[in-house]
Amino acid sequence: MKNINAFRNGLVILLIFSFLSCKKNSSISSTDGSKEIASIIGRWDVINLTSSLSNSEGLEPYLSDYTGIPGDYFEFKIDGTVVMHLGQKQIASKYVVSNHSIIFSYAGLYSDTLAIEELSNNRATFSVKKNLPLGQVFNKTEALQR
Repeated sequence: MKNINAFRNGLVILLIFSFLSCKKNSSISSTDGSKEIASIIGRWDVINLTSSLSNSEGLEPYLSDYTGIPGDYFEFKIDGTVVMHLGQKQIASKYVVSNHSIIFSYAGLYSDTLAIEELSNNRATFSVKKNLPLGQVFNKTEALQR
């Protein structure tokens, strides 16, 4: 329960920072990442989802470290949709793979771009590091396995 609450809090902060720092994506289409798209299709179990926000003058640091439990997964579909099942929550979004990055688009409201650090038959790792206006640094890593 503690992990789910921490994840929920992390997701809220992620949504806020993603909205503030990313531009709107009007359409999702695949570009030069066809090999990566083929590799990512299917169901991936969640190993770990980590988000952190560095300390800045007068602000508290933040860390969300969620370890996947049985039944947690991301399912990437060929039509460009992904279903993320975490605990009792299910989130659907669109995605596109381009230039060794994966871009998640949430209901057309905002998008989140993560670098593809590792993508093999059995493991995928995505990450992002964003410098924020108040001198803080936001880091996020998603580790998945088949």
